Amino acid sequence: EVVLEPVASANAVLHDDERDLGVVLVDMGGGTTDLAIYSEGSNVFTSVIVMGGHRVTQDIAHGLRTSVSESEMIKRQHGCALLSLLEHDEIIQVPGVGPRPPREFQRRFLAEIIEPRVEEILELARQELVASGFLELAASGVVLTGGAAQMMGMTEIAEDIFQMPVRLGTPVYADGNGREIGLTEGGFASVIQDPKFATGVGLVLYGARHEPVEMEFDVPSVRERAAAGGPSFSRRIFERVREMF
Repeated sequence: EVVLEPVASANAVLHDDERDLGVVLVDMGGGTTDLAIYSEGSNVFTSVIVMGGHRVTQDIAHGLRTSVSESEMIKRQHGCALLSLLEHDEIIQVPGVGPRPPREFQRRFLAEIIEPRVEEILELARQELVASGFLELAASGVVLTGGAAQMMGMTEIAEDIFQMPVRLGTPVYADGNGREIGLTEGGFASVIQDPKFATGVGLVLYGARHEPVEMEFDVPSVRERAAAGGPSFSRRIFERVREMF
């Protein structure tokens, strides 16, 4: 059974009352940003934008002239998606490439690299959602999840772009009344209550809540194919080689 990524993420981070009232899910992963709209408890729209957090990392690598791996760490530790949130001129140290010495940059400069790309991704998401014709159904607002959603300023810049209430979505486990269940009651451990695990946790929940679908494939064995008169794999290879010479 195939489960779309935004549907899987929705299983982990959306509350039942949000699904009923109407909600937008924006799942910002590394390579893609997955979109979904729910209304009256059902999924009414899904889409994918082929741009995600890794594009931000690449921008940082080029802007600060450092490696992609270091850029990912810098993004996680010091990244800010909205320049106006930075009140102090904090200095960050950036490793050089190869034998080059490290350099220092203001954190504001890092935010100036990040903000335009995040704004572009979220604006593309908004345009896609508007074009769907279902955005007006999302009365409860937007839930932002995925690894890239954890960066400082993400919910604030998303609210500016979508002009809707935005919250950060982390995997939760709820009972039939929508009450979140803690670890001591059989809920999730804190280590996976992280937006970056939304899709993985959602897939596990989907599997736990749905009966497995048994699929039977009638694949004949080698002996059955031979008995039916069909050539074996080794025989086909031999014939192919003989034709070449």
